[in-house]
Amino acid sequence: MTRGRDSNHAFVVAEDNRTALDVLTRAVTRDWIDQPAVTRQEQLNGHRELATPSRVSNDDFAQLIRRTEELIAERRARSRKRERGIAIGL
Repeated sequence: MTRGRDSNHAFVVAEDNRTALDVLTRAVTRDWIDQPAVTRQEQLNGHRELATPSRVSNDDFAQLIRRTEELIAERRARSRKRERGIAIGL
């Protein structure tokens, strides 16, 4: 989402009673493993049908940003706590 010259568009597929906000939240907060795109595509084939894209409201997007910032702060706090624990153990 950083290469758009004039704008960027994200299309979200929401399944199984999840909202687009749920899907986006999970996508931006999860730890991604290095996995070739071809492998991931093979895993997804046949597991979902494409649906018509829906728009995320500005309020939902703002909520996503706030939640993402909260999760990042929590992850940084856990990391600092681990680093302090390691330093104390030395």
